[in-house]
Amino acid sequence: MLARKYLCALAACASAIAIGAVATTLAANPVAPNAPTGESVKPAYCLMAFSKDICDGYLMDGFGYSYTCSTGTTDCASLHVEGATLKLSLKSNSELCDCSTFGDCGRCDESPKLDGTLVGLVNYDLRLNRPCPYRGCLDGDASFTTVSGAVFRGTITGTLGVGTHRKIACHTLHQRDCETCLDTELIADTDPATWRIGTELVFKGIRADIDTGEELCFSLSGDFFTPAADDGSIADPMTYRTFTGAADGVHLDPCS
Repeated sequence: MLARKYLCALAACASAIAIGAVATTLAANPVAPNAPTGESVKPAYCLMAFSKDICDGYLMDGFGYSYTCSTGTTDCASLHVEGATLKLSLKSNSELCDCSTFGDCGRCDESPKLDGTLVGLVNYDLRLNRPCPYRGCLDGDASFTTVSGAVFRGTITGTLGVGTHRKIACHTLHQRDCETCLDTELIADTDPATWRIGTELVFKGIRADIDTGEELCFSLSGDFFTPAADDGSIADPMTYRTFTGAADGVHLDPCS
């Protein structure tokens, strides 16, 4: 019986050593066991911080129409727009980050040479019926051209009028209550009154003017502003909309 226990103990120790060796190997070289090999492996990148302010942007033109319809249980009014122009000017954010964790501050934007202009040809749908109007979705092709002439081409997609930084019915270590599920607001004390429509978008593109393998991936959070009518609705759903906000993400720079 003791011999049997001894053998079992040896087996358990061997298993633990083997598991420890595997864990150490994975920690040193964190590649999935079934990761692709050869030419299919994505090249190694340095991920450089990308953080920009957007103080000059707009959404305009395009062809659109509004309509009413019913699902059988719900009556609704919607707007559909195609081929609208989205143009955003991105300039470097000078703030610092991570100053309290390790003592040395980092820069929010490690890519100041990648200031530039994002231009997209987009389609979007917007809810017009109440309650909770002016939420929707947007998507299209876009290109980002830096001040030095580098061009990244890709896609842009996201939501209009909704807030995901909201309170959730889950235990969390981080307080989330800076938005509600509907991120729209009628600002009545401007002349004329103005609707604010919160926006959350994502752009992902690859370097197109030169085959460097570089990629850009960043999210955009901000607001569209458009005039309100006397009855409190949007004056013209197709009208020119200005945009201010932020773009934050990473520049994937291939290692040499």
